[in-house]
Amino acid sequence: MRHELEFRQDPATMVMRTFDTAEVEGFERLVRALVEHPQWVNGANLLVDHSHLDFTGITHDEIWQIAQIVMRFTGMIGDGRCAIVMTNDLAYGLGRMWESMSEGAITFDTRICTSYEEAEHWIDTGRSR
Repeated sequence: MRHELEFRQDPATMVMRTFDTAEVEGFERLVRALVEHPQWVNGANLLVDHSHLDFTGITHDEIWQIAQIVMRFTGMIGDGRCAIVMTNDLAYGLGRMWESMSEGAITFDTRICTSYEEAEHWIDTGRSR
């Protein structure tokens, strides 16, 4: 699983793009890359674009493992908004499953979006945070 990170200033948002096949180890690398990124600011927003990531074959247990990874780093992520782009039905369902597993254990607001434009709009509406 590959990823790219790009920090945007207004509003402060880290754009994370993923590619290839989803895997637990890839999510661990992704979250570590986020919190270690020199421009990352605790509490900034996240726009996570999984539109080019293949979730075929990911299991319920693996979604739980990914949720646990994010929970471990929640204090370093902060309380911004996190819009997650999932463009097909399988990915969307798995995203909602992750969201349900993480509820109450993470410090940031999440929304699973079906398009990049929807994610950008939702991040933009939270500017006053």
